[in-house]
Amino acid sequence: GNYVYFNENLHVNTTNICVLACRFCAFRKGPRHSEAYSFNVKEFLEQIKPFANRIDEVHSVGGLHPEWTIEHYEELYRESKKCYPNIMIKSLTAVEIKHIANRSELSIEDTLIRLSDAGLDSLPGGGAEILVDSVRNRICRGKESSDEYLNIHKIAHNLDISTNCTML
Repeated sequence: GNYVYFNENLHVNTTNICVLACRFCAFRKGPRHSEAYSFNVKEFLEQIKPFANRIDEVHSVGGLHPEWTIEHYEELYRESKKCYPNIMIKSLTAVEIKHIANRSELSIEDTLIRLSDAGLDSLPGGGAEILVDSVRNRICRGKESSDEYLNIHKIAHNLDISTNCTML
C-alpha cells in the first residue's frame, strides 16, 4: 500500500562459537579461540539494557553452539520478554533451528512451537546464502540443504512466525 514502516533494532549475537566452518565465514570461532564468546542470559540482557527505551526489536543470531539445547533459548526468550515485554525478538536462522532441534532431539515444528511459546517473534533470513545445493556444498557444507531451509521457514509460517530471506 501507501505505508512505510520503520523499526529500530539492536543486533546481539549470542555466541560466535560454531561447530561448522563455512568457507566464507569470518564470524565463527572455535571454543578455545581467544576471541570466542557465549553470552549467558544475564549478559544477553545487559547488552539490551542501554538501548531498551529506544529499540523495537532485538535481532539475535549466533554460531551453532556445541552445548546449548532448546532450554537455553527458552530461558533467554522468557527472560527477555519479562524484562523487555515491548521488544520483538527476531532470532535464530534456519540452520540454528535445525541444530537446536537435533541437539534437543525434537522435530523442527516442536522446536519452533516451544521457542515461540517462550517469546520468539520471528526468524531472520540469515543463512539462505544461495539456495542451490551445488553452490551450498562448496561455500557452506554442513548447513541445511536448500529444501531444509525452505521447509523450516514454511513450518514457521504455518505457525504464524514471520520470516525473511537473506543472501550473503
